[in-house]
Formats: sequence, C-alpha cells, structure tokens
Amino acid sequence: MNAIRAWLTKILSIAVYLIFLPAQGHAQEYLRIITEDYPPLNYVEYSDLKGASVDIVREILKKLYLTTKIDVLPWAHGYNLLETRDNIALFSTTRSEIRERLFKWVGPLAVKKFAFYGKAGSGIVLNKIEDAKAYRIGVQKDGVSEQFLTSEGFSQLNKVIFPMRNLHNLLRGHSELWYASSSTINEILKQKNIPQTEVEELFITKESLLYIAFSKTTPQKIITTWQNAYDELYDDGIVAKIFNKHGLPHLAPSIP
Repeated sequence: MNAIRAWLTKILSIAVYLIFLPAQGHAQEYLRIITEDYPPLNYVEYSDLKGASVDIVREILKKLYLTTKIDVLPWAHGYNLLETRDNIALFSTTRSEIRERLFKWVGPLAVKKFAFYGKAGSGIVLNKIEDAKAYRIGVQKDGVSEQFLTSEGFSQLNKVIFPMRNLHNLLRGHSELWYASSSTINEILKQKNIPQTEVEELFITKESLLYIAFSKTTPQKIITTWQNAYDELYDDGIVAKIFNKHGLPHLAPSIP
C-alpha cells in the first residue's frame, strides 16, 4: 500500500510540474520573433545575427527558458506580418504615436535621434521641418521614417526596402535628402568605408525609443512576462553592459 501511495504521489507531483512550471515557456513558444538586417542594433555579419538589441532579446529568451529562433526578414515583410498575423514579435521597432494603438510593447531597447541628412556641400539649408518638403527624400519603405513624414504631409518620398540604398541614392543625386536615425546613418557609412564628412546633418526632428513590438492579439500575460524579464536585465545593469560591449553607450535607453 505504501508503495502504491508513493507511486501516486510521484505521478501527482509530475502532473503539477507539467501544469505549472513550464506554463510560462509553453505559453510563449508559439511566438515568431522577427528582426531585420539594419545595423547597428540588429544585423547579419558573416551569417551571424548580431547587435545590442539582438543580445537583449536573447537574454530575455534565456530568462524565460525559451529557445525560439530569431528570423531575419526585410522590414516591410516583418512589419506586414506584425500587422496581419497573431503571435508575432518584431524588433527593433520605433514606438511612435501612429503605432501606439496598433501593437503591444516591451522595452525600451534603445534610443535614437532622427534627422534630415544631405550630401556634403549640397547647400541645402533647413530651418524648420517644412523646408524639407521642397526636396526628394530617401526613406525606408513602411519604416517609421516614411510613416512620420507622410503624417506631416510630405509627398516627395523615395522609398526603398534596404537602408543601404538610401546612401547610394543620396550620393548619386537620386535623392536630395535622407531621413533616418543618426545611428543608422553612421553605421552604414562605416560599413561602406565612407567618411562621415560625406554626409551632413541638416535638421533634427525628434528622439525616439525603440521597443519589441508584439501583435495586438498577443495575450497580456506574455507581454507582462517579457516586460518583467527585460526590467530585471535593466535593473541588474545588463542592458547597459550590452551597449558598452558594442561601443554604443549613446544608444542605451534611460528609464527613470
């Protein structure tokens, strides 16, 4: 009888373990996590996915005992999935007023500055944002840059899928301005071995925070779990260490 009772107790313990302990990971294992090849926060180098945002997301996954693979897709494709499919997480996504009600958010992952850039020596002078409406402007298709300028009434937008193309268009005269974040501009110039003096900052529009964006239908318990994991990383100083490791302390977010 004692042997039977012990056996039943063991079976009951295993059942409780299966129901409660893995619940956190099991509830999230169906999430598809997507990023893009967009340095310096998330990028592919010799087939390896790297960047400060990538490291932070991987640390969150580690905390949640998840082994989910991070997919790399063009931004427009990933963003379309985020808008139209359930259980999608996309990073690094700028949290803008336009997007606020469209998705759920975890972060912030990073901070960045947006500005208009021109080819050095262009002679273009911008004293206010409206001055830029007279020029052809390179933006990333379906990116926050396109969305922001469209909301501000801009119509002369040269939309590209890959950010590197904006540099080519600017230097070749296909675009007169390039609207993007300072980190993106500097990293692309670095990758192409082009001196930063070839491009000049003409007008700063705003600073924005980047997050992990989740499909609107994502259960709130998943958002809460991910945010708690991120908060622990931030409070333990791991987020700051990651940015320092990548030489990007100026992009590290500051949470009051």
